[in-house]
Amino acid sequence: YKRMRAGMAGEGGFFTGWLINPILGDTARTMAPVVANASGPLELFPAGAYGDDWLRVRWIDAQGREQLKVLDVQRAISDPDCWWRVVNPEWVNPADQLPEFASFDVTAKRLGDARMFHEQVQGLPKLGNSHATYVNDPKRPTWGNVTWTCDKPIPASADPDPCNWIPVSDDAKGSIRVRSGDAEFELKLERPSDAGDGTVPAERSGAKVQVQGQLWEQTGYEHQESYQTDKVLSTTLYAMVRMDQKRHP
Repeated sequence: YKRMRAGMAGEGGFFTGWLINPILGDTARTMAPVVANASGPLELFPAGAYGDDWLRVRWIDAQGREQLKVLDVQRAISDPDCWWRVVNPEWVNPADQLPEFASFDVTAKRLGDARMFHEQVQGLPKLGNSHATYVNDPKRPTWGNVTWTCDKPIPASADPDPCNWIPVSDDAKGSIRVRSGDAEFELKLERPSDAGDGTVPAERSGAKVQVQGQLWEQTGYEHQESYQTDKVLSTTLYAMVRMDQKRHP
C-alpha cells in the first residue's frame, strides 16, 4: 500500500535513495503502474492473519484533541474516489491500454484474488517438517501500520469524520491534500515505526508464522540482505539437515 501511494520515497539510506529507489520507482507515479498490474506484488498486500486494522488516519481536531481512526481497507480497494484508495486511478495505466487490461477496477479484482489466496493459505494446516526465521529489530523500522497524519488542527468547519473528506491533490510521495467543506488541509504518511527488517513487520507477520520446527527471531539485517547474513545461512543449513533427518530417520 505504501509503495502504491508513495513509491520508494523515504526508504533506505543515502545510497539506496540516490541510486536504487529511482530505478525501482521513487514515486508512486512511476512504481504504481508496475505493482498495480502484477499479481505477484499484489499478493504481498496485507491480508489474512495480518488483519485489516493497519490502515489509519491521525489528526488534531479544532479543539486540539488528537484523534485516530481505522480506515476501511475494503473501501480503499473498491472505491477509487476515497482519499485513502490503494492507488490513484490516474497512475495505473500510463500506456493507455484498454480498461479491461489496466485500470483501477482491474487492480481491485487482482487484489480480491490475492486476498482470497491469502485466506486459502491461512486455512491450511500448520506446515510440517519446516523451520523459519524472521527479524524483530527496532533498529530496522518497518510499516506494520500505515498511518496518514495531519499535524495541524483541522478547521472547525471541516467534517469531523475523515471518511467524508475529498481528495484534491497527491504528490505521489506520501503527501496529499484533502477538502472538507470550504477547508483544505494536508495529510502525510507517517514514517515507519514498527520493529522488523525494514520490509516485513515482526509482530504482524514473522511472529505469526506457524511451523512445527524451529522459529528463529533474529536482528541485525535488512530483508533483502537476509541470505548474505551468517545468521540466516546457519539457520538455513540447520533447517535443511533437520528436515532431511526427519524425512530419512
